[in-house]
Amino acid sequence: MNKAKFVAFLAIFLSLGLVVSGPAIATPSPSSPVTPALVATDIASFRATNAALMNSYMETYGSRFTAQERRTFTQAKAKADLSLRAVQRDTSKVDRLSKSGASTARLYNASLAAQRSYSMAYAEAEATQQTLEPILRNRLSLFEALGAYRDYSQALSEFTEIGNRINEIADRYTRPSDSRKASRV
Repeated sequence: MNKAKFVAFLAIFLSLGLVVSGPAIATPSPSSPVTPALVATDIASFRATNAALMNSYMETYGSRFTAQERRTFTQAKAKADLSLRAVQRDTSKVDRLSKSGASTARLYNASLAAQRSYSMAYAEAEATQQTLEPILRNRLSLFEALGAYRDYSQALSEFTEIGNRINEIADRYTRPSDSRKASRV
């Protein structure tokens, strides 16, 4: 098997999630419903894990980057944290409102805001990956790059699961008078 085929096979293998590392988000049991509190906790945990992972990459590989690449990486990290902070803020608001017995209309609007901030953060994650991938590709060995791709794929999978939970919660608060459901991610 030549190197290109091996790399393609390994990338597919890793992208299928057959190799997993790092902490996973909390998963409710099938009998327990997804709650705003669980989602707020998941996004806070994801945000901390993401920051630690990006710090680890900078500590491990930062010396290989040019000054401009380090700035780009640092800016991407700050932007990612800002996006995740918005999702965390909006999911925490849904949690607070649900605990305080707020009206369905307020919960509906808060859950839509959480969906919007999630959608923006997801788009930002994809754009960041597009920006950082060439930097990492040029500075990492084959196996380091595959590990970075695995980390990215796992994080994106976990973040997608959080988005699914945000949507599930938003579905509960969709106004009955609305003939259509809120836009989904």
